Amino acid sequence: MFSFQKYNFPDLGFIHLPKIIISEEIRKELSLDNSANNKLILRTLCYKGFEEKLLNGQISKENHQKYTSQVKFELDFFDKYYFTDYVLLCYLVIRKAVELGVFIDFGRGSCVSSTVFWLLKITRCDPLKHNLFFSRFVSETRTKSKIVNGEIYLDKSLIPDADLNLGEGRDKIVDWLKELYPNRVCKILALATMSGKVLIKDVYKTYSEVSEDQAQAVADLVQREFGVVQDIEDVYNDNEEFKQWADNNPEVYNIALSLRDLNHHTSVHASGYIISYDELSETMPTQLDSDKQLVSSYTMDDSPAVKLDLLNITTNRILKEVFSQIEEDVESINLNDDPIIYDQFQNNNLLPYGLYQVSADCMYRVANHIKPKNILDLSHCSAIARPGSLAYEKPFVKNKSESPHPLFTKILEWTRFQPLYQEQTLAMAVAIGFTPDEAEQLRRIIGRKKLEEIGEWEQKIKDKVKTNKLPPEVGDILWKLANESASYSFNFSHSIATSYLTALTVWAKYKYPLYWYWACLKSIRSGSAKHSPQEAISAILQELKYFNIELKPPHLLESDIDFTIKDNKIIFGLSHIKGLGDKTIEKLIQFKKPHPNKFECFLSSKQAGLSIGHLSAIIKSGCLDNLAKTSRSKLVLEAQLWNLLLDKEKTAALKLAEQFNYDIIAIVKKLKEILTEKGKPIISEKRYQTIKKKYVNYAAIFQMNSQYEDFSNYYFESALLGFSYSTTLKKIFERACPNLRTLEEIKSLEEKDRCSCVARVDFVKEGVARNEKKTKYVRIDVSDDSARFAVLLFNDKIDECKNMNGGKIPGEGSIVHILGQRFPSGIYASKVVRQEHRIYTKLSDLKDPAPAEEKT
Repeated sequence: MFSFQKYNFPDLGFIHLPKIIISEEIRKELSLDNSANNKLILRTLCYKGFEEKLLNGQISKENHQKYTSQVKFELDFFDKYYFTDYVLLCYLVIRKAVELGVFIDFGRGSCVSSTVFWLLKITRCDPLKHNLFFSRFVSETRTKSKIVNGEIYLDKSLIPDADLNLGEGRDKIVDWLKELYPNRVCKILALATMSGKVLIKDVYKTYSEVSEDQAQAVADLVQREFGVVQDIEDVYNDNEEFKQWADNNPEVYNIALSLRDLNHHTSVHASGYIISYDELSETMPTQLDSDKQLVSSYTMDDSPAVKLDLLNITTNRILKEVFSQIEEDVESINLNDDPIIYDQFQNNNLLPYGLYQVSADCMYRVANHIKPKNILDLSHCSAIARPGSLAYEKPFVKNKSESPHPLFTKILEWTRFQPLYQEQTLAMAVAIGFTPDEAEQLRRIIGRKKLEEIGEWEQKIKDKVKTNKLPPEVGDILWKLANESASYSFNFSHSIATSYLTALTVWAKYKYPLYWYWACLKSIRSGSAKHSPQEAISAILQELKYFNIELKPPHLLESDIDFTIKDNKIIFGLSHIKGLGDKTIEKLIQFKKPHPNKFECFLSSKQAGLSIGHLSAIIKSGCLDNLAKTSRSKLVLEAQLWNLLLDKEKTAALKLAEQFNYDIIAIVKKLKEILTEKGKPIISEKRYQTIKKKYVNYAAIFQMNSQYEDFSNYYFESALLGFSYSTTLKKIFERACPNLRTLEEIKSLEEKDRCSCVARVDFVKEGVARNEKKTKYVRIDVSDDSARFAVLLFNDKIDECKNMNGGKIPGEGSIVHILGQRFPSGIYASKVVRQEHRIYTKLSDLKDPAPAEEKT
């Protein structure tokens, strides 16, 4: 018989910060001995940072007292509410990142509003210059602590939350943290719930056994509001079409309602790590992810440890590389209104690749519409370019709005009287008499829709207005604006800091384009969720021509392992050939040397540890064209045949190389006739048949590909490198399809002009337009050697396209011939036909009827 008793959790919901131990090195820098506590160390660090900013002019003598008062206030606040150690933890992480050479950006999130963080160089954005609210980061109303067994514990839900971008140094810094806090650091579990689109789609497909397209059409009725996917019950009440579907499918809808918010699957938080005071095994269960890394079995909110968001943003890697090549430092650059940055927006010249935030389609469109002239304008673009906030775009551009009341004029006029930022709600609340802490309470309560407290605050506003003898309409205006903007107003601290990063990327790209693109190319080996490395290289190549920068193709001897710069040209890096990569770098270094002939090359690749697949990729990309006296396809075939030979057979073949002009096929046949000392042929008939059985398949692929040698070269260059340098699609197909144009040429046509082109399919989407006619459409994003473009098919043209292409729309990777008319949004196509020239990439293609283009 088991006996259970209630367990007392005195610290449930509270956490103990990990011990912060300041090294002797730091104490020595600050002239402090071991008796100095963390409070004194933080104050001394701030004093040192203050002096540096005074010397370099970032703090003027006139504003000395203003900054002094703010720093003292923050330090006292951190001390009073036991956050000193948290601030020092953030400082130590950034300090380590700097030691590793990481580029530290301007910061992100509400911690940017802390002057202490700015002095410690955790952030680079001056909060007082931009009138940021420290209470947006932490406030008295958002602090809570208790003493358990003589130790201070902090309310986990109210601890400050700083996002730290560590660029390419994150893995090393996490390893360092694990050494500093052994058995106390791990990743964080994340849970995905059944909701919105996924919920409806999965239940409808499973229960009613409908097709993917049918289920997706219903799921598409579930929209996003303010960046959040609608709850299906709200969709039922607001969307007549969805309501009609639900009423016709009551079982499906009711099942979906009953499954709402159940856990669907687990994943790992993209950037979150926890650091525990105790060993993890003493406080919570853990597990291993697919990389054998330790992950909490509790979610972020339930883990009994402090969380740090350690980001790994590619932009910082790119900027690190750029600044390694130039003499300027970030502090000396005019990011506020430098023409080299903002002229690109004014003239619609901006090329988006790699630019922080602006590379996203929505931000790019908004920025080109608003045309920012300075850093504040750029921040406004960032605030508007989000779901929900897009409603502000047209009023902002028209700039005809008026102040709702003179008391709020200064607070709203700098955003053209549109309440874009949460801090404006705080400022309006302060303007009628609330403290910054109280204003932050108001913002959080309205933003989180806490109905009971919302009613109390509506009355508090009325009372405050009455107490301060203000006009009653002032309270009504504040309440209205606060409620209207609560769901989608943006954090100005985050927006202004990240906009500085955006501006810096534009500056670097347009002042040092050669270094910029070189750095971008070096950063893409791992690819991204949206684009493969080859797609990224293709996008970069299309921009390089505007700067007259040449990307030279890879060559075994001229190329380095990574991308390099020579004579104002970028040389393709060998390790960026698809199929090669980090694991082959050492092998490539051994293989990268002159080879007198192809047989020696084949031997060398084997000795270096490269597989026949690696060698084939190197040949197909053109790296060994100096050895290919025939064609790349033929050289690949010869390499494959060489690879089938035993070592003793290869030795014999080398002796016959010059006599047979390095014809491996003739040599293998000859080896059937040459006898060893024992009187046996070097290659017996049985052995010859074994070789032949494998060889004939390689020969079949060669025969197929060699029929279209130019297209083969184009295809393999594009697939392996991301661009073709030996020919273009237009050149390949213009004999069969006269009057072809490149996509770049089509972009310059007048509206409704007829056009014909050949391009590669990058993305396909089928859907139904949100108009009265419910127009069916297919969007096909295509690219060629010159540009990218959207191709649109509507209604009956979709069925015609499917009929022309074996019953389906050509898939990603297909090469298609397009006929249509030029329209502002792209090409309205009358025909999209997949070309039938097939390129074979592997042995299985000989049995598989699907086009190779769709499988690469």
